[in-house]
Amino acid sequence: MSTDSGDAEGGIADKIPNPPPAGGSALAPPTEMPRIPCLVAFGFAQFAIFVALLGPVLVSLGIKLISVVGEDDAPQATGLVLGVGAIAAMIANPVFGHISDRTTGPWGRRRPWIIVGTVGLAVALLAIALANSVFLLVIGWFVAQIFANAAFSAYLATIADQIPPERHASISGYVNITQNLGILASTYIASFFESNMLALFMVPAVIGVIGMSVFAIVLPDKPLTAKPPRMRAHEWITLFWVNRVSTRTFSGSCFRACCCSSACTCSSRSDSSGFKIASAST
Repeated sequence: MSTDSGDAEGGIADKIPNPPPAGGSALAPPTEMPRIPCLVAFGFAQFAIFVALLGPVLVSLGIKLISVVGEDDAPQATGLVLGVGAIAAMIANPVFGHISDRTTGPWGRRRPWIIVGTVGLAVALLAIALANSVFLLVIGWFVAQIFANAAFSAYLATIADQIPPERHASISGYVNITQNLGILASTYIASFFESNMLALFMVPAVIGVIGMSVFAIVLPDKPLTAKPPRMRAHEWITLFWVNRVSTRTFSGSCFRACCCSSACTCSSRSDSSGFKIASAST
């Protein structure tokens, strides 16, 4: 999933267009800001999910892979694990985001995916903590990215659901602040549990479950009033296409997001291995 922060043309919130009407079933755009408890829970959820997801990327996976394959082979194994996970994220994010747009039921559109995705991420991180081979780590991180993006795409879609369009810029700054705090906290949390592999993965996972669950509880997630029409196969394929002419700012932001994510992945591979080596030598 993408971890870049906002720029002059917009942050995370600006990259999420309001969902188009689907057969008359789409809800009307919001005109008032949510209550303060919902906004606080929204920020805490962003902080928590990045603690759960970025902790493994920046530190935990590197330490785990060193314990499995040794320091010499850890960089190559890390690239394999993170690369396969990136493919899962690239596919799961738009697919689950669109599925949540069309979800019907008394729990609303976003709440079920936020809860299921976060709990699934925690279970996958548990499997990673207990894995004893690169193959199992690849499978575990692939599954973790699928569940994480199921939760995260539904979470980010609540911006369009709950925030009036003219306030998207201000909420984007708020989101990016809590996101960066989560990234910073994930590295400090990992430093406390370096010698305990289970806690190294599960403490961030529990923080992620708590933060996203609290937000899901207070979220005023209105259900769809009608079932959207059935999508055809070619319509699912168009989820991965962005018209750069009609959506120049949005597609440009997505391109920069991919570049930033690739750079973050490459640097985190070096940092995670270096963290372990440096710690072992002190």
